[in-house]
Amino acid sequence: HERLVYIGKYLGRRDNPFGGAAARNRWWTHMGSMTLRGSRISIARETIHCLPGLEEFTESALLRLLVKSQSEELHRDKGCGAGFNRVRFAARYWRMFEPAVAEADLIRPFRICYLRVSSRPRGMEYNQLRQEIGQIEKSLIASLKPVCNGDTNWGSGREDVTKNRFIAEAQKMLATLWRDQP
Repeated sequence: HERLVYIGKYLGRRDNPFGGAAARNRWWTHMGSMTLRGSRISIARETIHCLPGLEEFTESALLRLLVKSQSEELHRDKGCGAGFNRVRFAARYWRMFEPAVAEADLIRPFRICYLRVSSRPRGMEYNQLRQEIGQIEKSLIASLKPVCNGDTNWGSGREDVTKNRFIAEAQKMLATLWRDQP
């Protein structure tokens, strides 16, 4: 069943704000952390310490393995942090993620939606645009409650948000950046 699980932003490169490769620079990092199959995964000790209290802990070999792991490598920041919601999401769908042998196997269950802002509103500096997009992202997360975003409480994640609903909400909010343009 289709549902929104994550909202993120990609703000280009410092030297080219409207350029860069979103798939290579962002999507694979998120796929890695949401499936716990990325090679650069790190999980904070605090997250690991919360796992035994979860209702699904006794049924999840993955969660039990993470708690038993004493590897410092697991906690070292390698640029792909898996927060509490992502670890719990991966555990819930581990039967689907565990057998994956290729990137295509991991990405198959997901549909990625990318809305591109290709120019700045007239008179708006790039740093202001970055801030505005950040606020839009926060607003979308607050209203649509995707389960893999850290700002969503696990039990409150919404299951009724489709791709079309997300696109409509995001486009409406992004359009406000140009509302005063001729």
